[in-house]
Amino acid sequence: MAHSPWLPVVVLWLHVFGATIWFGAFLTVSCLVRPSLGAGEMEKFARSFMPRARRLMLPTVLVVGVTGVLMGTVFGPIRSSSDLAGSWYGVTWIAALALGLLAFWPRKPPLLQRLHVEGLGFFGAFTAMILLHFGL
Repeated sequence: MAHSPWLPVVVLWLHVFGATIWFGAFLTVSCLVRPSLGAGEMEKFARSFMPRARRLMLPTVLVVGVTGVLMGTVFGPIRSSSDLAGSWYGVTWIAALALGLLAFWPRKPPLLQRLHVEGLGFFGAFTAMILLHFGL
């Protein structure tokens, strides 16, 4: 399937833009807001802020996910299921998808919530995206 030469650039730009918004929001809440509030204040903050934040974050994460899939398959080296397990790129790409889902999955079991796996998932996916960009 032939595509316009500027289409991969647009997809990459959307991917990086969405990841930047996601990264900034994650760092702001994790490193600034959460540590500065007590437990009761954090619950109040979450009830008032999170419904509005979801209106921005859901489309952002969807853009990052969809463009990541496009960059790996349509504009990348993954052409078949054998490319997934048969190359470091495929394994790293699968890890990025799985960790991204772990980071954003809305309903986590209580144990995973206590472990704050969204941070592990987010930074794992972020690291995998960097590795993919540099050709691993």
